[in-house]
Amino acid sequence: MNYVNLMRIKACETGTNKELDYQIKVARVILSNFGIDISELDL
Repeated sequence: MNYVNLMRIKACETGTNKELDYQIKVARVILSNFGIDISELDL
């Protein structure tokens, strides 16, 4: 759920947000380590 929430925030973001980008990257790595395919969750 955290990854989906981050992607929803990213979709509404109009500028650059380095912290948001970092949090998304970390969430992707964590989900990838658990073998979860996130390709369908990207907006």
